[in-house]
Parts: sequence; C-alpha cells; structure tokens
Amino acid sequence: MVVQNVKNTILKKCICFIFAAGVLLSCGCNRERLVMQDEDSVFTEDGSDSTGETDKENTGEELPPKVTVFVCGAVKNEGVYELPADARVDDALEASGGFAEGADTAAVNRAEPLYDGRQIYFPYEGELFQADSSEQEADSLVDINRADKETLMTLSGIGESKAESIIAYREQNGGFANKEDIKNVSGIGDSIYLKIEEYITVGR
Repeated sequence: MVVQNVKNTILKKCICFIFAAGVLLSCGCNRERLVMQDEDSVFTEDGSDSTGETDKENTGEELPPKVTVFVCGAVKNEGVYELPADARVDDALEASGGFAEGADTAAVNRAEPLYDGRQIYFPYEGELFQADSSEQEADSLVDINRADKETLMTLSGIGESKAESIIAYREQNGGFANKEDIKNVSGIGDSIYLKIEEYITVGR
C-alpha cells in the first residue's frame, strides 16, 4: 500500500514536470514568433516603416520657369511681380490687384504674352489721346539710325558701351535696314531686343 502511494506520487510529479516543460516550451515559441513579427514590421513592402512613414526621395523635378515684370500706372498695387513664363498681361494686372480708379481699361492689350524684365504701364483715362497720336508716337521713338549715344542710352538694357557699339555698327554698315538688324550688334540679343522693339524705329 505504501509502495503504491509512492508510485502514484512519483507519477504525479512526472506528469506535472512534463506539463510545466510543455508550457515553457510553448511560451518560448510564442516569444520567438513575436520577435520575428516585430522585426518584420520595421519595413514593409512599400518602403514605409512601422510608424507608416515612407522614405521620401527627391524627385529631382525642375521648378517651372518664371518671368519678373514691373507693373505700374493705373493699378492698385504697383510693384515687381514674379509670374509663370506663359503668363499674359492680364495675369500681371491681376497680380497687381487690378485697375485703379480712373484707369483706361481698354488701352493695353491684356492678352499679350509677357517676357522677363518687362515694364507694363496701364494708363489713366485721358492719357490715351496722346498715345494715339501717330505723329507724337513717332517722335517718341528712338531712331537707331540717327540717335546719339545719350538718346540710345535711354533704351532699356542699353548702356554706354552698347550705345557706342550701335553707332559703330551703323557707321560701318551704312545704317540699319530694319529694327531687327540691331541684334547684329555685339551684346544685343533677343532678350534686349524684346525690351526695346516697341520703342525704336529705323529712319532713312
């Protein structure tokens, strides 16, 4: 009877030991699985980390080209404005706050494209009568075949050296046949020509 009780006690202890070992082994496997899951969650397939943040690479895209223009006259806010390269005069007008009171709203072609460095003047009512006079308008233009150095220097982008180059070119070549020939002068390219085109003329 005593022997039987001892055997039962030993058997119970063995069963308890085996059960405890199984529990510990199961916990260890679960812990390993949790660690592996935690490591896998650091980076996902789309490149984001466990916080959901994605590694943002520099796309290298270039910023769209801009032009800088000076808007003045009968506008609410005169000033220098930076606009997209494909902007129109109307965009410059909008950037300056629109027409001021008393502006001649039909005097300037608002559909005209812009170019860098341009000055856009919106006149007030009454100024257009002077601007519309063909005789006065002709007198206000600079004749690049006859103008002296000081007069040539009143043109945008034309300094002393360029004015002297214009005079030297017309003396060597018998004058300019048309306005665009001024681009043959050293240092005067398309950008300067666009600035002065509407302010110059060619006399015979």
